[in-house]
Amino acid sequence: VDFTPMERAFYDAVTSAVKNRVKKEGKRFSIFHLISPQLRMASCIPALVDAYRSSDVDAFLENVIEGSSEDFEHEEKVDQVTEMLSLVNQFRDYDFAANDTKYQALKLLLSDKLKDDGKIVLFAYYRATLEYLHNRLERDGITSILLHGGINGSDERTAIIDEFRDERGPRVLLSSEVGAEGINLQFSRVVINYDLPWNPMRVEQRIGRIYRLGQKNPINVYNLVSNYGIESRIANVVQNKQA
Repeated sequence: VDFTPMERAFYDAVTSAVKNRVKKEGKRFSIFHLISPQLRMASCIPALVDAYRSSDVDAFLENVIEGSSEDFEHEEKVDQVTEMLSLVNQFRDYDFAANDTKYQALKLLLSDKLKDDGKIVLFAYYRATLEYLHNRLERDGITSILLHGGINGSDERTAIIDEFRDERGPRVLLSSEVGAEGINLQFSRVVINYDLPWNPMRVEQRIGRIYRLGQKNPINVYNLVSNYGIESRIANVVQNKQA
């Protein structure tokens, strides 16, 4: 996926802000803390921008970070969100959703190449990304259903899978890492990784929801990767480790 010039400019501005903050404070930071904004941008820039623009820091911390390994104090995260909100306001005249190259690639994939492939499982790391995709897909006439860490209880999750499995049910299951563990989705033939985890085993777990060793029916796996910044490096690392 090719970033637009403005998407690249935003990515570079956020990255620069994070670097400057680390230099200014002179603290030791976890590598995951440093790259977290980059990972969120690689997943979905419009979702990140919307979260910052909401000015609701508590909601941001609760909804954007899905399964995060970050262990920093709440005050530190609030400072980071406040700083990023100021940066986002510099791009207030640009409509990131209308010019979302990654979503445009997904829509093309769903409407063209996969129009006859039945049920599709799409994985993304962040809940905000999933909710953004759910809203956009619905507006574009593509039915979807959500499965993430905010959905409590095995009964509720089972009901979601049953609804997705139904021929009359939603075409796309939008799942966080929760759906990559212990759930059988072998009635689907397609996995789309909207973003990529660091660990290649996570990728294998996602694929394993629809594939078992010795399975005769072929499956298709698509990775939507931004060719700019951290995600392209992750794709290279994952591919080399799998090889």
